[in-house]
Amino acid sequence: MGRRIRIMADERVQQLSARFPKDVSEHYQQMIPAYQKGYADYVFQTDQEATQNRRIKQLTKNFRSYATKPYHYLQPLSSEDALQIATNWQLSSEMQASLLNPKPNQSSFQVIKNGLFFAYCCVEEQNGTLVLAFAIAPQYRGNGHGRACYQAIEDYIKTSFTDKQISLNLSPEEADNISFLESLGFQNVSNQDGYHLMTKPLVKE
Repeated sequence: MGRRIRIMADERVQQLSARFPKDVSEHYQQMIPAYQKGYADYVFQTDQEATQNRRIKQLTKNFRSYATKPYHYLQPLSSEDALQIATNWQLSSEMQASLLNPKPNQSSFQVIKNGLFFAYCCVEEQNGTLVLAFAIAPQYRGNGHGRACYQAIEDYIKTSFTDKQISLNLSPEEADNISFLESLGFQNVSNQDGYHLMTKPLVKE
């Protein structure tokens, strides 16, 4: 029964994708499965083709608006997604270890952008400081999206944690990120054997 329901859901997703314009269909196909299923369920709640077409037209308008008005959403990271990231995202050994062997005081999140699995972040609480690690999926790197992604993470942290400071530990191979992090307000407070500690106060509005 469960397999049959899955097949039906997959068929609805494929049907909806085929009815979108090409550019919207390509975006829809890259969304996380939960979003794909949710939109397909919404469109096919009714058997009335005219109503389906109106809903598809509205979704097309919404998806195209993401080019100028992107949205970010954070949700807990599953162990399956953590394994996928550690295996495929070209991370440092330290970041891989934190994903696969999380500490008791560590929280990990998916960063969803416009329905896409865009990035991840881990935060570990240490005496009033949040130790942050985050990375953008390889296929989205180098396109100028890092600043908005980081800001979404910081905004979430401000509303979800009471800590007063964020810190980032950079390995030698991550040193190229220093100037970018400084532009976000981080200070490079120490450098030991090529490992940089960067901090930023959390100012809550």
